[in-house]
Amino acid sequence: GMIGWQYTSKGRVNGIQGNVDMDVWYEDIVEEEKDITALQNMDIQKGNPQQFAQIVKNIKTALNLDFGLSFLIDETIDEVLLINLANVNLSTKAYTYNTTYALTQLLKWWGYGIEPTSQYGNAVSAIISTFQSQVGITVTGTTTADTWKKLLGK
Repeated sequence: GMIGWQYTSKGRVNGIQGNVDMDVWYEDIVEEEKDITALQNMDIQKGNPQQFAQIVKNIKTALNLDFGLSFLIDETIDEVLLINLANVNLSTKAYTYNTTYALTQLLKWWGYGIEPTSQYGNAVSAIISTFQSQVGITVTGTTTADTWKKLLGK
């Protein structure tokens, strides 16, 4: 995100009569770096609710980084998130680094024997297929809209 600071309300700009607010804007790099660190350094325990909340934040951070979206980084799972994820069909042929990493964190949280990875290879595809079969949705080995919903408990 961006951070702004109004340094005066009495600025002058050619062509504008009277005082104008003068601002400086910075990209909020500190917050992103914190979230990227959380994305990579978490020791995931199956079913841990605090970690689930962090993984949801990681998914939003990943979507922002990989697709230029602007999610507020919180643990809310709402229709906006689900609609955006419905368009993220990760597979061995099409994956994105950060989103795949967050996905594999989520799979580990569910108890699957995988270490988080940024590569959507055959092992990830096989786990997705197993998950899809176990929850009774169409088995594709890719992250369909239904897969994301079930992974996020919806």
